[in-house]
Amino acid sequence: MAYMHASLDKGTGFTLRKESGGACDMMGGDLRLWVKLERKGKTIRGYVSNDGVTWEPRGSAEIALNEEALFGLAVCSHNNSALNTAMFDHVSVE
Repeated sequence: MAYMHASLDKGTGFTLRKESGGACDMMGGDLRLWVKLERKGKTIRGYVSNDGVTWEPRGSAEIALNEEALFGLAVCSHNNSALNTAMFDHVSVE
């Protein structure tokens, strides 16, 4: 499992779990407006950008995934008693 996250309190980051049920590793930093996740074979790379044109690497890992993988967008409040909302735009899957 690998994903890019963005939050006001944690900034943007790349999170991965190399094996089912294993621990998550997080690589974070400052808050950016754009996030990108790229898969090439077993390598997953996360990037951040201020303008959607110039991308900076945030983290990468080799993960043994099936050839076919699921893609999705998620929103989380990190609080079981509170809902959270988000707006996604400029979403693409290539």
